[in-house]
Amino acid sequence: MSRSNLLLSSLICGAVITIVLTWTAFSIDNKRLTRALLWQDTILVYLVGQGAPIGYDAQGNPRYEGTPIHTFILPIGFLLSVPIYSAGSYLMLRASFGLRPDRSQDAS
Repeated sequence: MSRSNLLLSSLICGAVITIVLTWTAFSIDNKRLTRALLWQDTILVYLVGQGAPIGYDAQGNPRYEGTPIHTFILPIGFLLSVPIYSAGSYLMLRASFGLRPDRSQDAS
């Protein structure tokens, strides 16, 4: 497999992995598993912090208001995860297929 095909395949794999994990996270009703699948968003929310407190729910848990920066966390996390998963898939594809040297370099 050539280097360009390997890069293209890894980018496609990274995008597919990101889409599948995001779709799965929104399809399930388990908050802990959703946080694990959307780990990049969880980290960004932790770094940004919570919004202003707006009160308490029926169980006594505090509720926080979202800020405009919170609306950008999901798309930014999605865009950040594509190159991360692409790099991982590149290493996996490279290890399984290996890179052969170009034949043009051997002919010179």
